[in-house]
Amino acid sequence: MSSYLVGKAKRIKVGDARAKMLLIILSDYANEDDRAWPSVGLLAAELECNERTVQRALRLLESKGLIARDAEYGTRYSADRSPYVYEVTIDTAEKVDYQYKRGVTRMSPRDTTERGDTHVTPQPDGVTSMTPRGDTHVTDGVTPMSPRGDTHVTQTLKEPSLEHPRESTRAQKTKTQPDPQPLPAGWTPDHDAQALAVELGLDLASELVKFRDAAASSGRVSRDWQAAFRNWLRHGAELGITSKPSASAAVSHHRHSYGCDHVLALLDRDAPEPDGVACRLADLLNDGTPPDKALKSLGRVTSRELGDALARLEAVA
Repeated sequence: MSSYLVGKAKRIKVGDARAKMLLIILSDYANEDDRAWPSVGLLAAELECNERTVQRALRLLESKGLIARDAEYGTRYSADRSPYVYEVTIDTAEKVDYQYKRGVTRMSPRDTTERGDTHVTPQPDGVTSMTPRGDTHVTDGVTPMSPRGDTHVTQTLKEPSLEHPRESTRAQKTKTQPDPQPLPAGWTPDHDAQALAVELGLDLASELVKFRDAAASSGRVSRDWQAAFRNWLRHGAELGITSKPSASAAVSHHRHSYGCDHVLALLDRDAPEPDGVACRLADLLNDGTPPDKALKSLGRVTSRELGDALARLEAVA
């Protein structure tokens, strides 16, 4: 979801209320590449209309250049189930014209005229004449009204800025984040990603192959590939389109981690513990070391304990 893109879409002039609402929904579904692929049925449900209305609105947005189909963008759906991928292209679109002005009075300085009696001339009897009070210059018994408040003052309200708050200060700040980079050759998930795959019950090796292919086909770049892969696993698990590990898969075909069933069985643990022993055992198994030699190299088991550990491993393999 892109809150920034939704904010921009709200300020785009579309000319059709339903099409504009559809543009906002697509922006809400867009990923960091401004791509979204919700189904027509999902859009019809959220717009509370039929699918033909959604298709007309999509064609209108395409004709105005506000969205574009991206047939090259890779998704994890099979070819026969792959939805249309739409790119939201509103950076150069016409903006809503905010036209509202309102006159606002401004406080004027206080009257600083001196108060009291000034320049008094002494009278022969020593009494100072009193200054007239109340309303003066009254004609025909009617006191003229004085205008109240400040007049002839106007103020124009400033149109809200469309610039992202971070963009306004970007030039003043020193660059601290690394530039996005393509997926490095030979990149592998870290222990956190491996533990997440175990927690979600996913086949890490299969998901890694699909992740690498998707990154290569789309030309995607990222500042943090480990975080991108963890999001890939979570998103795939939510949509139910991930690969589950096969119960009959051999130990040698499995990518081990400190929390996988094989490591837990060999160490006789009920819950994952990311300590040095579990991580070292996982690395040895991933390098192709047989389970019995891997345990012996750790120097933590007797012959009897080794037999029990191999029996537990056989039960989960």
